[in-house]
Amino acid sequence: MIGNTKLFEAVSALVTNKGDVRHRVALACQIIEKMHANELEPDLKERIDKVKNAAGSNGPLTSKLDNKVLLDKYENSIKYKANKTHVPYAEEIFSIWRE
Repeated sequence: MIGNTKLFEAVSALVTNKGDVRHRVALACQIIEKMHANELEPDLKERIDKVKNAAGSNGPLTSKLDNKVLLDKYENSIKYKANKTHVPYAEEIFSIWRE
């Protein structure tokens, strides 16, 4: 298991928070975003980046008036995806932490 605090917090969010898997993955990705690029080995970082890109693929929702972010890319993307779509993302985050 990786001893990274942020990754542990992300896995804890996946396991203990309420809500469907989409919301739990969004929260886990928000936590992972706070990690520094050098906190993971390159191959694990690449896998995490794939999860983040997939989970946030719709980008943020911004105000047309002032370009202010209303929903981050993860929260915005869950509106367009089924709950089952996020299950592999959760499994991959857990798998990376477990390694």
